[in-house]
Order: sequence, then C-alpha cells, then structure tokens
Amino acid sequence: MAKSRQEEVTTETPSLEPVFDGTRLIFAGRDCYLIPEELYSYASTTKSLDLTFNCIKDLVGIEKFSVTLEELILDNNEITENTSFPLLSNLQLLSLCNNKISDLYQFIDEVENKLPKLAYLSLLGNKACPDSLTQSDCDESDYERYRKYVVYKFPHLKFLDSKPVTAKEKKEAKRIGKYLRVVKPASVESEDENASYGESARRPLDYKPLPDDSPLTFRGNPPAADKLILGTFKKAKYVYHGKHSEGNRFIRNNDL
Repeated sequence: MAKSRQEEVTTETPSLEPVFDGTRLIFAGRDCYLIPEELYSYASTTKSLDLTFNCIKDLVGIEKFSVTLEELILDNNEITENTSFPLLSNLQLLSLCNNKISDLYQFIDEVENKLPKLAYLSLLGNKACPDSLTQSDCDESDYERYRKYVVYKFPHLKFLDSKPVTAKEKKEAKRIGKYLRVVKPASVESEDENASYGESARRPLDYKPLPDDSPLTFRGNPPAADKLILGTFKKAKYVYHGKHSEGNRFIRNNDL
C-alpha cells in the first residue's frame, strides 16, 4: 500500500528529541546556541554528553551535569577562549575539535583549575593547536612546544589530540613547561586596533643597537669629526694559517 504524503513527511523528518541510553546523552546537529533546558532532566544520570555540530558558544546550563559528567564532546561548535567553564570535578574527557579557540594560554587559564581529573583532551582544528598542514606560519616544533605546555598544565593527561602522552613527555614537560609560555611585547598588545596590518608594519621600531652616549648615536646633525668613530680597512702583515685552530686538532693529514 502506498504511503500517504503525511506519512512520508513524518518518516523523513528527523526527531528533535535527544538520544539517551541511560548514561549517554546525544543532542548533535540541532543548530542550538545554548544547551537546551529540556536536557536538564537527564543531568542526574548522564556520564557522557555529546553536543557536536551545533553553534554553542556559551556553556550556561552545563553546571547541571557537574556531579556525574565524565565525558563532554563539543566538536564543531563555536567555543572560544572566552567561553566560561564551571567546575566539572569528575570530567575526564573533553573534546573541542574544530571550534574557535585561538588563544591557548587564555583558554588554559580558564579551565586548568576547573577540570582536576582531565585525562583526555583534543583541541585539533583550533587555531590554538598548531598545525603545519593548515597554518602556514606553524611547523612541527610549534606543535611540540604546544604539546609540552598543555601536558605541563594538565599533569594527569593520558591522551592529547591524536596521540597518547608518554612518560618521557611528562618528564620533559615538568622540567621545561613553565618556560614555554610565549609572552607578547607590550607594544604589540597596545597596537592601535584601528590600524591596518600594513600601517603597523611600516611604523618605525624604537630600537637602537648602540648606547645613548655612543658618538655614533645621534639625532639631527652628526657630531664633530674628532668625536666620530670610524672604521678602516687595510692589508695586514700577519697571515693566519689556521694551524692553532681548535677545530684543526682533530683533522689528520690523510683527512685533507
């Protein structure tokens, strides 16, 4: 028997109800900007919350899940370093792939004391996670620096992005992690926001290679000739053969 038009529409239209299996709650691909209030009723038993492929940039309401939540999946949303996180004392897995996080340090400052049991973290697809394939100004050393800094901040991590965290990484991160934070000069941070990139690049830097009292450091008219230090070039009488060079101690005649 042929289906009526009403039956076809009912069958093809996806349900807007969340998928819940007792501990895992899925509400993906619904284009929501906030966590819907109708999900709060599942909070007391939800251990895994999947909100992928939405437009979430504010986590208001996630605190309802703070007691039981162990996994939070927010891939492909609008999360930034300005998004506030509540204390999630039992959260072990946080996936934030393909969001809008650009400032790694601000993001970590926000979450490091709010996720005390975090063991699995992924920031792939964010500007804050260096990727030499998609970011022309990054290379492998940038990612390694990022990785060590994140491991230093989250000492309980077992897995970061696409790779497990090794004991060697943890040891190295503990040793040098506190030195890996990149601090921008104040002059860069206070740059006029209305200026274009080209205008900023053309501004002269207030940098002088010589001390202020050097005869070569002057503004306006140059100093008198008797105070000006000049260099000269001439043929020297001494010829250097290199036989006393430190490097030549290890070279034998048969190596030449």
